[in-house]
Parts: sequence; structure tokens; C-alpha cells
Amino acid sequence: NIPTIREFYGSTEGNAPAINFAGKPGMIGRLAPSMVVVKCDPSSGEILRDANGFAEKVQPGESGLLLGKISKLTTFEGYVDKKATAKKLEHNVFKKKDRYFNTGDLVKLHEKRWLSFVDRLGDTFRWKGENVSTTEVAEILNGAKGVLESNVYGVAVENTEGKAGMVALTVNDDFSIESFGQYVTAQLASYQRPVFVRIIQGGMRVTGTFKHQKTDYRKEGFNPSMVSDPLFFLNAKSYEEVSEDVFTAIREGNQSI
Repeated sequence: NIPTIREFYGSTEGNAPAINFAGKPGMIGRLAPSMVVVKCDPSSGEILRDANGFAEKVQPGESGLLLGKISKLTTFEGYVDKKATAKKLEHNVFKKKDRYFNTGDLVKLHEKRWLSFVDRLGDTFRWKGENVSTTEVAEILNGAKGVLESNVYGVAVENTEGKAGMVALTVNDDFSIESFGQYVTAQLASYQRPVFVRIIQGGMRVTGTFKHQKTDYRKEGFNPSMVSDPLFFLNAKSYEEVSEDVFTAIREGNQSI
């Protein structure tokens, strides 16, 4: 019985907050004068610069890296760790000696300066020549029957380019891998479909701030010798169990994915 929900965006140390006072669906707020969205490589997060070494702003309908200009009004105090502080600073973005706070987030710019959140840079990965948003895929997978929670990430696979999509799921008794495969095929584009599925036995791992843990899951990947949870891979349009033999065949390029 919550009558109104308002979305907002920000971080404790950041200088680029946004609040959707109007309640416009899907938006985190409007782009403030001190904020800018610039073109970047969604896989690495690196700002794309022109021949003069300066960044280029995105146009409405495009996604990019959100930056906050550092000034006396929009300050960035930094961290105790000077190296961590340096990683958050972008210099000479539009002119010499300017400084911006790098949010590390990919957002989409809409008409009238509205913003929507796309993904955390570093979580986005590239597969089959396309950029995949883990957040977008996770939201869709959460609608599958029996799925309680989904954690999407990219994993490296030998003899392939990019990262293959993988999802760790917590499920209830209504879940079946067969119906999940049908749902994935119907709801997601081919490049968005999780190539690997891990059914978590127990709770999903989270960070100290209750965000999904991805680092360890990426390292463990789809290796059955490292993962005691049930593992599956997408073979055409249905999921099959990942055995040691299948794992070896995928790594050696003898099993297509």
C-alpha cells in the first residue's frame, strides 16, 4: 500500500546526485548543469576522446559515462587512499585543467535532460559483437517462473571473443530449467541470453553494502570442479547440465556456445 515511489541516484562521496521529483517512470532524475554524460567504451569505461584529446557529450537517446564537474559548489573530497582518489578523477575533459568526478556508471540521456540508469561500468560486457547490460538482463530474468533473484555477469571462455553471459539464480519449487530456457529464448535477444546458469544452493553472496557479489562468481565461472552448485549451459535453445566432459569440450572449442 505504498502510494508513491520516487527514484534517486547518488553516492556518499559523489558530486552528481539526481532525484526524480516528478515520478517519471524509469528515470533517476534530470541532468544538472554540473553533470555531463560523455561517450565511452562500455566494456572498459574509458572515455572516448577526439583528435584534440577532449570528450564528446552524448545526444538524447544515447548512453554514456556520467561525470560530475568538480568546483567550489560541487566538491569531491576524495578518499583516505590517494590512489583510489586518483582513479575517480578525470582531467582535461572539455578543456585544459578542468576536473570531473567519474561516477563509474553508465546512464542514458533522454529528452529534456532526463536520465535513466543503464548499468555499473565493468558489469557491462561484450558478447557476439554486442554490449550487454547485466542490470537489464537481470530485471527480465527476475520475471521467470520460480526465480527469486538473479545475478548476471560475464565470464571468460577460451577460444571465444568477449565474455559469455552467466547468471546465478536463487529459485523456489516452481522453477524448472526447461521452462526457464523457454522463457530466456522468448524474452531475450540471442546475445543477451545467459550461456551459463548456476543454481545457488543457499543465499546469494552479497558485498558489505548488500550489492550482488560478482567477482568470486566470475572467477569460479562454469567450472564444475570449482562449483558445487548445479551448472547448465545453453545448447541451442535449451539448457543442459555442465559435466566435466562438457566443460572440457567448451574450453577446447569442441562444444559450440
